[in-house]
Order: sequence, then structure tokens, then C-alpha cells
Amino acid sequence: MTEITDQLNAILGQENFITDPDECIYFSQDVYCAAPHVTEGIIRPGNIDELAGAVKAVTAAGYSLFPRGGGVSYTGGYLPTTGKSITIDMTRMGRILEINAQDMYVTVEAGCRWADLYEALKDTGLRTPFWGTLSGISATVGGSL
Repeated sequence: MTEITDQLNAILGQENFITDPDECIYFSQDVYCAAPHVTEGIIRPGNIDELAGAVKAVTAAGYSLFPRGGGVSYTGGYLPTTGKSITIDMTRMGRILEINAQDMYVTVEAGCRWADLYEALKDTGLRTPFWGTLSGISATVGGSL
């Protein structure tokens, strides 16, 4: 891990590369089960450039990546299945980029919470057919895909 710590701290800022053992354990479980392996770290990119830089550094160092949305999976879909792994927490990339009421579409980042999208659409007369698990309070659009 030490081989990429400095790189990831430079790309993301120290507060957005987490290696605290308790946090790593928390990010290695979902609603029903714990992963067979504990992630070695969590990256929290805030934009596409940070995401691309972090992915490049992590994969070059031989780590597997496991993207995570809001953490309300019932299927273990984001849990680490290998020992040398890093979790990508997408929640910092939660912006609503565009609401086009005329053509009836939205553009959001992967970490956008369903509840935030619901609130943003209220005054437009638009809605989506799905609002995420648990009413979308924690569930993200990217995590639902």
C-alpha cells in the first residue's frame, strides 16, 4: 500500500484516501454480508480528473478496484473479492449536471443520491420510474446501475 499512498494523497488530498482499518472494514460489507476480503483503502474522487488519476495509479500498482455507491446493496456487488483491493466511494461525485425538462432527461454524476434527484425534479413536473432502495436517501444513481 505504501507504494501508492503518496500518489493517491497528491491526486485526491489526504482526506479523500482513507486507510483507517475500521473504515476499511465498514466499506467491506453491505446490508447483509461481509466481503471475503477487507479493502486496503477507500478513494473518494471529487471529479473525473481525480477519478482517472486515482484509477491509473491504483491499477498500475496491481490493485483491483471495487466501485461503491451509497452502500445499500443487498447483493454484495461492490464488495472486494480479492485481497489486494481498493474501494471507490463515488459519493463526492454527486452533482446534478443537467435537467432538460423539454427533452425529459437528466445528466448526473454516479454519486448523485436518488433523494437529491427527486428534490431537484419536483418543480419540473418530471420524475423517474425508480427512486433507489430505501427511498433513495443513501442509494446513488450509479450504484443502482
